[in-house]
Amino acid sequence: MTFSRSSETLVMLDHTFVPEEKRGEDHAKALAERAVADAREHGWKIVPVCPFFKAIAQRHDDWDDVVKS
Repeated sequence: MTFSRSSETLVMLDHTFVPEEKRGEDHAKALAERAVADAREHGWKIVPVCPFFKAIAQRHDDWDDVVKS
């Protein structure tokens, strides 16, 4: 997962990558969940640029506190 910081509290999450041999094992989902947990812990907001993260965030209303639309 790659990201860039726009400010002290704003993170642009731009890419999630899982090697082909590990795909389908929920590793990308685990990375997304960790990003949300880290954002909550540190008071960050996430701007979802990554298509995967954007799609999974749309299915998680409970992430609305840290995912900026």
